[in-house]
Formats: sequence, C-alpha cells, structure tokens
Amino acid sequence: MALSYGVSSGATIMAELEIKRSRFLCYLQRTETEQDARDFIAEIRHLHPTARHHCTAFRIEEGTGQVRERSSDDGEPSGTAGGPMLAVLQGEELVNICAVVVRYFGGVLLGTGGLVRAYTDAVIAAVAAARTHGRLVSRWPVELWSVEAPITDVGRWEADLRAKGVDLVDVTYGEGLDVVCLESGEVSRRTDPLAAVLVAAVAQHGETELVREYISALSAGSREPYRTGRIMRECQQ
Repeated sequence: MALSYGVSSGATIMAELEIKRSRFLCYLQRTETEQDARDFIAEIRHLHPTARHHCTAFRIEEGTGQVRERSSDDGEPSGTAGGPMLAVLQGEELVNICAVVVRYFGGVLLGTGGLVRAYTDAVIAAVAAARTHGRLVSRWPVELWSVEAPITDVGRWEADLRAKGVDLVDVTYGEGLDVVCLESGEVSRRTDPLAAVLVAAVAQHGETELVREYISALSAGSREPYRTGRIMRECQQ
C-alpha cells in the first residue's frame, strides 16, 4: 500500500523565524492542482507586497501517480531558496502542498550557506507547526467496488457491511440506473427496480477480497461486486 502525506484542508499554516534581523515567514497550504498552488502563491504575494522575496516550492499529484514539482528562488542566489524548500517537502514525503517563504531583508547578508539554512529551517518550522496542531494527514489509494443490491435488502446490506468495517461511499436508489464500470468504460442500463441500487464499497487498506466475500455471503452468491476505480482516503497522523 503506497502512502503519501499532506496537510489537511483548512486555514493556512504559518511559521516565522528571525535570522540576523531578516524575517522569514513560511506559509503552507494544501493545493490539489498546479493552478491551486499558483493561486496560493499570488495570494501570499498580495498579502506581503513589500517583502524582498517570495520563494516557493510545491509538489502536486493529481491521481496519476506522478508527482509534479516546481520551485523558485525569486531573486535569491540560484539554489539557495526554492530547491532547499522543495527538499524539505520531499524528505517529509508531502504531496499536494505548496510552501511560500516570504523574506523581509534585515540588512545583513547571510551568504549562500546561511540562505540555504534559513529557507530550509523556515519550511521545517512550518511542517513542525502542522504536526503539532494535528494538520498532517496520511493518504493512500483504495479500490472502489460497486454491487447491485435488491432494494428490499439494501438497508440490511449497509448495516452488515459497516459492521464488517467496510467503508460505504454511496448508495444510489432509482429505476433506470446507469451502471458505469470505470475500468472498462462499459455502461449498462438497469430497469429492474429490485436491482436498481448501487452500493459502493471501499475495502479499507486494500482488503478487496474480504469485501467480495462479505457481499457474496449477503447475496448467497447471487451477486458479485465489480471494480469501478480508485479513490484516495486519508486520516490524521
């Protein structure tokens, strides 16, 4: 099971350091897309228009399994700001996150090594603040399975599956239901009211075989679930 980590949705996380009279303010926020990250960066720039630098780093994974990474030194010497910030996010295995470090210059030059340490420590401090306040979450992919349940039995199926620890995502009622299998792209139209209920069940931590067994037992082997895709689940660390 592949785990990744990020921050929970909600208010922006902030930490501040002062180093040789320069102020370094690090802002962290959850960003689901690259556009989200760029919008957040613009927001922080607007919040601190007189700051000397607004250095950035973000990591985005949009469901493809590939992580897109970007960073910017924003006028600091090359490799002293955005790269070190990104390295912290990588080391913490954080995804779907954007970090912006705002620097108010204090009049004392820090040198290349000092800048790297300052920007690194600013992001580390913000991540520590997120951890202290319970804002870090773990994320993992789980397979989504659907099954057509008799409308007269769906309540009992729901209760029994929940009792087994199965995460029920949705239950849809209605005749003439379109059943779409995301894996194959096939669409079937069900008109039988006794079969016009979809119970979408997610196996926690990938225990899909147990879900199949539970549903088979409930239906006495007359109905089988089929895989419809994958979603991300998360919980607080």
